[in-house]
Amino acid sequence: MLPLISVIACLIVAPRPADAADRPNILWISCEDICPDLGCYGDKYARTPNIDKLAGEGVRYTHAFSVAGVCAPSRSAIITGMYPTTISTHHMRCKAVPPAYVKCFPEYLRARAPVPLSLSYAHLRRFHGAAARTLVGTPSMKRALEERGFHNLALWSRGVDTELFRPGPKSFLDLPRPVWLYFGRVAVEKGIDDFLRLELPGTKLVVGDGPAMAECRRRHPEAVYAGYRHGEELAASVAASDVFVFPSRTDTFGLVLLEAMACGVPVAAYPVTGPLDVVSHGVNGVLGEDLRVAALAALELDPRACREHALRYTWEAATAQFLGHLVAARQDDPTWVAAAGT
Repeated sequence: MLPLISVIACLIVAPRPADAADRPNILWISCEDICPDLGCYGDKYARTPNIDKLAGEGVRYTHAFSVAGVCAPSRSAIITGMYPTTISTHHMRCKAVPPAYVKCFPEYLRARAPVPLSLSYAHLRRFHGAAARTLVGTPSMKRALEERGFHNLALWSRGVDTELFRPGPKSFLDLPRPVWLYFGRVAVEKGIDDFLRLELPGTKLVVGDGPAMAECRRRHPEAVYAGYRHGEELAASVAASDVFVFPSRTDTFGLVLLEAMACGVPVAAYPVTGPLDVVSHGVNGVLGEDLRVAALAALELDPRACREHALRYTWEAATAQFLGHLVAARQDDPTWVAAAGT
């Protein structure tokens, strides 16, 4: 369906001094859901000179396809070589457990030869050990790899538009207070029913749409459903709310958490991957298995602390973080990826 620059990960490999001549410098990029909008794939309106240059000097995949229309299911198809509908990964952030025969590289190897998993992971550690930096998105991922014995791991976090998502007047929403907000895809895998079942004073506001909308309206008619909003209207709706309740247990990061914080809105969420990486408990949000208790406690938090935390995740900060790792990787060879800073 979509061509790829490359597969699934973003990886920087820089040579060590002893064997610099034998080890290539590799920048491995995945753009599984925006490739048609890149100049190197023929879009005459795209202005992507650096990526086009990298693609021209490297390997550009033109016959790697996925049957999915969005990023996570596309990655599922690319990683496994299977239709997302076959292994129930066709919904974003789904809770499906892939069949036992769908495994990671070490498990595949173990299934075909009597090679212990420890040996396979040792090989991967050696492969990644050649990198001056291997970039990972969250502290949770970093810890998981460190537990497997990987080294030289560095965080490259996400970024949000902190100019669009900013504090604004509460008067934008003419609803009984407090306003408890959920914004995002209205789908079962997002745990939205956990939010709508909470007994809370004021108003429960849902901003967004999705396949579970009709069922949510039927089961929880007392909530306010604003539908799909974007841009300034979305940001104003978030800023005018009092607490963002994030009921998902399946998101790997949760950019909406940062968007809410950037608006000065504290977060209530489960203590799971995603919120654990983003929320400072008791500062910009409250984590707990009882979402009602967490939401009521979050109402007491300082909006300024939420905004201050989110400002660490601007696009400028994410870019600087990435370039900072590039500078560190270039210390052994100043000539590698000469265009990285342009």
